[in-house]
This record gives sequence, C-alpha cells and structure tokens, in this order.
Amino acid sequence: MASDEKAGPPRLRLHLMVRGHVQGVGFRAWAAQAANDLGLSGYVMNRGTGDLVEAEVEGEPAAVRRFAQILHHGPPLAAVRSVQSRAVPVRHAHSTVVPPFVIRR
Repeated sequence: MASDEKAGPPRLRLHLMVRGHVQGVGFRAWAAQAANDLGLSGYVMNRGTGDLVEAEVEGEPAAVRRFAQILHHGPPLAAVRSVQSRAVPVRHAHSTVVPPFVIRR
C-alpha cells in the first residue's frame, strides 16, 4: 500500500477574516457550533477593536467551503461586511483523529 493511500480523503484548510459587527454578538460561539456540526477542526478568535474575527478551519473540502459560505451570514445579531479567505497548509493531513474546533480569547 502506498503512503498516500493511508492519508485518507483530501483535506482543505482556510484562514478567514470576518469584518463587520461581529464581536459581542455571539459570533465565536456560533462559528464554533457551525464548525463542529460540519466535523471541522480549527479555531475562531476576536481580533482588533470589535469589528474583526479571525478563524482557521480544516477538514473535508466541501465542508470547509460550506463553513466559509455561512460565515457571510453570521448569527442573528451580527452584521457581516466581508469575509476574506485564503488557503493555508493543512496541519492534520495524515491524522485519523480530528482535533476539536476551539474558541480562542
């Protein structure tokens, strides 16, 4: 068996920056729940002075893309202005255990 056969399905990792009214509205908890529901790992944290949330998410490519799409809406009290994303190197490509998605302070 070749080593790439042991790697499992392909994975994607995105770094995302969400701007708008996204702090103090439950955005991080909402994003963590969405990521966990999609079986993704990574983190979400507040940045700056109240209008920026950073996230990094990894998992099955379709689920990662779905997560990036739903960030455009946010929880009910949020007002998302923009979501920027870029692919970054996968960290858990050969792991059969998906690390949890965490909320960072």
